[in-house]
Amino acid sequence: MFEHTDYFTMERLSEQHLDAIEELQEVVRASLENPDLLVPLSRVELKNIVTEDTGMTVGVFNVRDELVGILGALYPGSSKENLGYALAMDEEKAAQVFHLEITFIDPDYRRMGFMVTMCRWLVQLMKIEGRYRYLCATVSPYNIGSLKNMMLSGNAVVDFQLKYGGLERYIVFQDVTVPFDLHGQDIQYIPIQENPLAPVEYLEKGFLGTSLERIGQEIVMVMKYREKP
Repeated sequence: MFEHTDYFTMERLSEQHLDAIEELQEVVRASLENPDLLVPLSRVELKNIVTEDTGMTVGVFNVRDELVGILGALYPGSSKENLGYALAMDEEKAAQVFHLEITFIDPDYRRMGFMVTMCRWLVQLMKIEGRYRYLCATVSPYNIGSLKNMMLSGNAVVDFQLKYGGLERYIVFQDVTVPFDLHGQDIQYIPIQENPLAPVEYLEKGFLGTSLERIGQEIVMVMKYREKP
């Protein structure tokens, strides 16, 4: 299955794309000011996200058929790493969770909205297949760009936890079959530039972070009241 424009093609990736994915991973890593910040995924790990039974990955190709962006999801199953358990889901619901695992975009093609486009398309594929219903991912509170992209993709910030050995992370969530109904709910606008953790107090009260907006010179998280999933 694929979508295309006159300039780019988006496809679901498979094992035949592993070499291209590894090459893109290296291009992205080399573009970083500190390449050690990106721990490259092994061939086995990359294979897991493109193998139908363990994950799903979509990619963007340019007119020269070069892979310039990927978004990979992993099915955590009954693993203790399943973020559904972190959100207090029962086993039946947790079994329907998929994780957004990696995003690589060639530095020459950044700021073109590929992450949002790929995420929306991957969610549609998940909805069509019907095996997995709940999208979960973790995002650093200090990565404003990733937070914004997650929210533009239809995800909401639903919790804050320490993950991966004590790292501060927001957990984002989306039910791909039943979108949040937050119309008419209590709304708070929480400034995050000076204190990216300011929304935590409201998450604990049952608010969700639904978008980032700029009000004057300040970036705020728009938060609407709804109990956690």
